[in-house]
Amino acid sequence: MTSFTRIDRLKRRAEKLNKLHDKISVLLSRLSL
Repeated sequence: MTSFTRIDRLKRRAEKLNKLHDKISVLLSRLSL
């Protein structure tokens, strides 16, 4: 169970990072234009 919870936390953290990365990429693209 502990390993599963760890994986779940890592997945949630990865999703948050992906969302942040998308926002940053969009902002950079807007600034470049």
